Amino acid sequence: ALVLLLFRFWRGGVALRATASDQGAAYMMGINVPRVFSLAWVASAMIAAVSGIIVGAIGGISSSMGIFGLSVLVVVIVGGLDSVLGALVAGLLIGLIEALAGAYLGGEYKLLATFIALVVVLMVRPYGLFGTHEIERL
Repeated sequence: ALVLLLFRFWRGGVALRATASDQGAAYMMGINVPRVFSLAWVASAMIAAVSGIIVGAIGGISSSMGIFGLSVLVVVIVGGLDSVLGALVAGLLIGLIEALAGAYLGGEYKLLATFIALVVVLMVRPYGLFGTHEIERL
C-alpha cells in the first residue's frame, strides 16, 4: 500500500509512471529519463532487500526459500504485470487461497491451488485482474 501511495502522489513516482508510459513524452515534459531509470533500479533493490529480510526473519533462511518466489510470480501475474494495486489485491487473494488450501486439502496442495487459480484467472482475463489491455498493430 505504501508503494502504491508513493507511485500516485510522490513526484518521483509520477516521473516513474510517466517514463514507463512514454519515454519520449517524459523527455519533452522535462523529466530526466536516465535518472528515473536509476531511481527505478535503486527503489527495486531496496524493496527486494527489505522483502528478503522480512521473509528470512519469518521463515528462516534455507534452500527451500525459492518456492516462495513461485507464489510471488503467481501474485504478480494474477494482479496484472503493470498494476501495483492489482499486486496488492492478488497478494491478499492468493494468500487466502493458500491458507484455505493448506487447512482443508493439506500443506502439499497449497502451491497446486495457487497455480489452479492462476490458470483460471488467465483463462478469464489474460492480462490479469487489473492489467491494462493493450493491442499494438505492427
